[in-house]
Order: sequence, then structure tokens, then C-alpha cells
Amino acid sequence: MILLIMPYRGVKNIIQLFGVELKKYFDSKKDAFYELMRNDSIDWWNVIKSFTVQFLKAIELNSAGTQNDGKPACLVVDDTVLEKTGKRMEFIGKVFDHTAHVYNLGFKLLTLCFWDGKSTLPIDFSLHIEPGKNNMRGMSAKELRKQYSKQRDIIKRVRELSENKIEVAIGMIKRALKLPINPRYILADSWFMCSVFITGIKQLSGRKHTLDVIGMMKTTRKVSSQGKHLIISKLPDIYQSQIRYYKALKRHYVRKRVNYKSIELLAYMVRPKGQGEWKLLVSTDRSLSFVKVMEIYAIRWSIEVFFKDCKQNLDLGKCQSVDFNAQLASITISFYGLLAVKKRVNEYETIGGVFRYLQNQVFETNLVDRIWWTFSRILNSLFIEIMGDWDVFMENVSLIIQK
Repeated sequence: MILLIMPYRGVKNIIQLFGVELKKYFDSKKDAFYELMRNDSIDWWNVIKSFTVQFLKAIELNSAGTQNDGKPACLVVDDTVLEKTGKRMEFIGKVFDHTAHVYNLGFKLLTLCFWDGKSTLPIDFSLHIEPGKNNMRGMSAKELRKQYSKQRDIIKRVRELSENKIEVAIGMIKRALKLPINPRYILADSWFMCSVFITGIKQLSGRKHTLDVIGMMKTTRKVSSQGKHLIISKLPDIYQSQIRYYKALKRHYVRKRVNYKSIELLAYMVRPKGQGEWKLLVSTDRSLSFVKVMEIYAIRWSIEVFFKDCKQNLDLGKCQSVDFNAQLASITISFYGLLAVKKRVNEYETIGGVFRYLQNQVFETNLVDRIWWTFSRILNSLFIEIMGDWDVFMENVSLIIQK
């Protein structure tokens, strides 16, 4: 509980927790916290999943009558690089950063988020490495020998390190659909938009969920359109007379239905005004207008903001422990929904909702205290059976950290 609360109360790490007159309040020493983070029997995914479920329940309870302006719920999948400095870390290696176009020491963090129309909530994640030449992960034989290692009873997360990210992402989405959420669209960038990913998502559709995929796609894909077989980048040249301009978005576009490896897609070749390069935006929902596809795909940017917020404010990726399990624990703590609570309470949800519920009670307090009630209520739902007298526990922790 203290590990999960630390970043929320401004304590960045265990050293800081024990270094500012706080250690006298604990019977344990720092090693107890480190051992907990290294414990491979803890299901950190379940912690994130449980938080998301309880968060949505709390929002539903306190947001009666609020509207999402017709915006559909979406699952967003993406990855980001977690740069590291220690070559002795377990499984560490060099991974390619597609943004900076360089290789960095670290991991690839694959993440699935749920966007309910207002908040971006992490649901699942996995860490990945890139084998490189001779399966050396870009490291020398000497560096690999010096890396930390240990025996494990639970190896699921370790297996994921080398698994295909497309297949892992589909598995994440499959697990997410068992939660009390009802996403309409799956959003992804061009790296994920291939036939395996699209087909895998469509196979998850059924009576309970209707799923469609929207994402950018590489313009080098071969498709067929109106009986013509072509590379899709040629669409604007072939159908010049059908190029349209949408003034509000300042975009030229060509709309075509295409067949890509037996998958029927709605394709929009899009080019910003004044630029020469066309981008390809596709959707398996072929009823959508150009504006609607653009609006829905813009939701994908929420996961980029989520990564940025977690790295800047919650030290995502800063853990330097050599133990792989500690890396998983650190990501969980950074992902623990705190920013979603802050934004949901703080960003002008003025009609009904959490803001109206809290307004009279805590309006004059600072931001941390404004969301403390909501956060503690969610934690109460998660851990009351474990912690026993929750109110006493939370009051004591709050007083300790304030001191």
C-alpha cells in the first residue's frame, strides 16, 4: 500500500521514503520494500486491472447524467522506449527508438489503455527486448555474463520479453474484453497495422463486443481497388479527380474502399495543406465519414500524452534495480491511475460527475487533497479485505507522509 501511495504523496522512491524523518514510523527497513518489488509471485497486472475497474465504478457512481459528447470508448495500443543506464540489469539490451532513429539501452514497453471518453486508463503492459544479431541483444558476451539472473517459479512476463508484440497486443485486448468495459474501436499506429493484427481483432468481435480497427498504415501496402491492383500510395495519382479538401481540418483526402489481403478496408489518403507527403488512414468500419475517422483516430494521441505524463511526473522507466521483477513493480506504481484521477477531478467536469460531488467538501484545498477522497475510496474498494480497518490505516499513512 505504501509503495502505491508514495508517488501520489510526492515521495519518488524508497530512499526518499526512509530519508526524511519517516523511517521511525516503520517497523521494517528499506530491504523489506525492495524484496517486495523483487517478489515474482505478485501479479502486478491484477493491481492495474483492479484499479481500472474500481475507478470506472466510482466514476459511474458519481457521474450520473454526464455525457461523453458522443465519443466512442476505445482501446489504444502503443509502445515506448524505457531507456536505462545499467548494463547489469536482468535481460537488458539495445532497442531501436523509432522516434529518434537510434539504438538505446533499455526495454520496449508495450501498453494497452482504455479511453472512456474522458480518461485514459492503463489496463495492461509488457516489456520487450530485441534479440539483434546472434541473439546477443546488442551486448558483448562479457556484458551478458555480468548481467543479473535468478531462478523463477512464474515466468509468464519473462516469456513475453521475446514474444511478438503484435501477438502479445492481441492477447492483451482479449483479456481486456473480460473486464466491465465496452470499447467500440481499437486504435494503433502504422507499426501495428498489419493483416495479422487486424484479423486478430476482428476475430474477437462477437455478440458481446463489436470491434473495429482504426489506424495509420504504411503507404507501401499492396491493395486492390475497383478491380485495380496497386500500391496504395498511388491512389491520389490514379484518382486525382476525386481528391477533396476539408477546410476545417485543412486536409486534402481521397476516400476509397480497398481490399488488403482479403480484408475489406475504408482507406483515406490524407495530406495536410501545403505539404507533399500523403498519409494513409484506414478503418474496418466502412460507414465512417472522413471527419469521423479523423476524430476517432485523434484519440490515439491520448496514449502518447499518458506516456509523457508518466515519465515526467511519475518517474516511469527510472527504476535502476537489476531485478526484472522490480522493473515490473516500478511500472505498475507509475501506471497506477493517479493521473487519471487528477485529470478527472481537475479538468472541469462541472456537470454532475466527480467535481460536483467534491466541490463543496474540498474546493478550497490544494490539488492533492482535492483528489485524496476519490483515490482513497477506490483503494478502499480494492484492499479493505486485506487491510482490515481501512480508515485508520489511511489516516495514519496520510499523517506520516505529511510530517
